[in-house]
Amino acid sequence: MMEPNEQQDARRYFFSKSGIPGVVMCVDGTHIKIIVPVDDYDQHYNRKGYYSLNAMIICDHLMKIRYVNAKFGGANHDSHIWNLSGMDNFFETKHRSGETAFKLLDDAEYPSKPWLITPKRNPAPNTPEAPFNKNHSLCREIVERSGCSKIDLGVC
Repeated sequence: MMEPNEQQDARRYFFSKSGIPGVVMCVDGTHIKIIVPVDDYDQHYNRKGYYSLNAMIICDHLMKIRYVNAKFGGANHDSHIWNLSGMDNFFETKHRSGETAFKLLDDAEYPSKPWLITPKRNPAPNTPEAPFNKNHSLCREIVERSGCSKIDLGVC
């Protein structure tokens, strides 16, 4: 569980880096290389050309992993894993109950929702979307760097 003071620290951190209000965590999928499985091998062969699990990771501003879902093969898309994980329902419930400052940064492979902040698609140079994407990316890279640095398998 993410305590209120941790949420506030995360919001301050992400806002100072991105200017995006309400962000407390980031989400991304990462491929974990595996040997060729005996069953469902086609579900594990990923677009990068090897067999893997596609693990969805949600981490906070300290690179502390708050949620992991590693039960899907590498052929599964990040948004598919998000939709089946239960995390969308978790964040939607928080949002609908008034916790609108409890958001995640993600990449363009996820759906855009009030609690799930995606980068803008193909922004033209010198538009407000271009610096938004740059700041978004600078903040979201924390989930890519988190790896297995700190694991807390509690839900957010």
